[in-house]
Amino acid sequence: MFKRFLIGTLVAATAVTWAADDIIVNLALKAKATVSSQENDSLVAANATDGNYYSRWSSQRSDPQWIMLDLDKPKTFACVVLFWETAYSAEYKLEISDDGKSWKTVYEQKKGQGKIEDIYLKKSVTARYFRVYSEKRGTGYGVSLREIQLFAR
Repeated sequence: MFKRFLIGTLVAATAVTWAADDIIVNLALKAKATVSSQENDSLVAANATDGNYYSRWSSQRSDPQWIMLDLDKPKTFACVVLFWETAYSAEYKLEISDDGKSWKTVYEQKKGQGKIEDIYLKKSVTARYFRVYSEKRGTGYGVSLREIQLFAR
């Protein structure tokens, strides 16, 4: 089972453990984030990768919405963790890209429930860019992510 560590007062995990000597790092931590929209000047894209569960990105109240992460160089991952705020996406895709323009869907959710979603991809993928593409909001608000995490396995 996926285990989250608490680091000081930080609730959002920055590492997970699979075995006593096998620590995996959150590949999305501090990644540059770009979004389709933001609700206001304090709910910015960078909040979704800052390692602070108490901050968040929030979009405008419309569909579709997206958040894209630039991982700086191609990275391999197989596990995605989405920490949704109350305003979540009911239908979304997880997508990857080598250039930030052409996208390949690696996971599709049609019945999102929000909260914390641990998503294990069918196989590892390698990409420089990662995107959560929300097609349908789960509430009347925008979509809002407290944290996005990517792990190698």
